[in-house]
Amino acid sequence: MKEKLENIAELNTGSYLCTDVITQADSKKYKDWKIPFTEKSFIVQYDGTVKAGIKDLTKTQVSQKGETIIVRLPEVEITGIEIDNDSFEKLDESNNIFNPITVEDLNKAQKNLKEEMYQRALEKGILDMAKSNAEEVLKGMLSGANGDYDIKFEWQ
Repeated sequence: MKEKLENIAELNTGSYLCTDVITQADSKKYKDWKIPFTEKSFIVQYDGTVKAGIKDLTKTQVSQKGETIIVRLPEVEITGIEIDNDSFEKLDESNNIFNPITVEDLNKAQKNLKEEMYQRALEKGILDMAKSNAEEVLKGMLSGANGDYDIKFEWQ
């Protein structure tokens, strides 16, 4: 068992929630030939979340020019992809005694699902939303502390 506590300076400002269905089918093969009666398949449903924001706020640079505070922020990025295992629902299963469904099959399916969630979140504009929300959150925090200063954001 490994345990580790770490300090982080992560600011998540965007989230994409989805429910997805994983379909996996496979047969044993000899060279390139499928072996008859060794087919297995399953269809499962999961809920998942893709989070985006600034992974390391310690890389932020702040400077002042007259009445303007300039905040240089690291680019937003995907900070995490999580699958809610409690949402797991088996919709269909075709197990085979000669080629049973294994934990590796489910792990491979989850890995593929995470990649699909990642791509869909990008297509839906999660990074633009996270960038816009980060500016709003930080502007709110800095405005109260700095009174009449204008706040300008630059992205590295």
